[in-house]
Amino acid sequence: MRQRKTWVKVDGRNAKEAPRADSGDSAGLQAAVLATSKDVRRIGEESVGGRKATHYKGAVVVSELSAYKGDLLTEKQRDTYVQSFKFNKVKSLDIDVWVGKDGLPVKTRQSSKGSKGEATETMEYLEYGLQVTVQAPPANEVASMEEMFKDMKTE
Repeated sequence: MRQRKTWVKVDGRNAKEAPRADSGDSAGLQAAVLATSKDVRRIGEESVGGRKATHYKGAVVVSELSAYKGDLLTEKQRDTYVQSFKFNKVKSLDIDVWVGKDGLPVKTRQSSKGSKGEATETMEYLEYGLQVTVQAPPANEVASMEEMFKDMKTE
C-alpha cells in the first residue's frame, strides 16, 4: 500500500463571506443539514473557546436527507453530502452545531458509523472575514478528494 498524503485539496471560498450553506463551507453546510432533520433539539447555552454559544444537536437519517427538497440545500449539495455517507454505508449521523450570539457557527461536530468504522469531525471557528496568509504544503503531500476517496476504497 502506498503512503497516504497528509493534506487534502478542497475547493475554497471567499474568506470575507460569512458561512452559508451554498458557499461550500463545512460550518454552513453542517448547519443546513442539521436544520433538515426532524430530530433537532436545543441543548442549551455553553462556552466554546470563551465565547457564549447555543448548542443544537440532531440525528440526520441519510435516506431522509436524500429525499430532501427545500431551500436549505441545493440539489448538488444534498447529493454530494449524501453520496459521501452512502459510500461508507452510513445510515445516520449525529450533528452538533454551536451558534454564537452573532448567528454564526463557532463549532461543529459530525459523528457517524459506517462500513469503514466510526468517524468524528470537530471544527472550531474563531474569526470570519479576516485576511489570512497560508503557505501551501509541498505538492507531493497533497491529495485530491478523488485520491482520498480512492485510498479509502482500497483499505
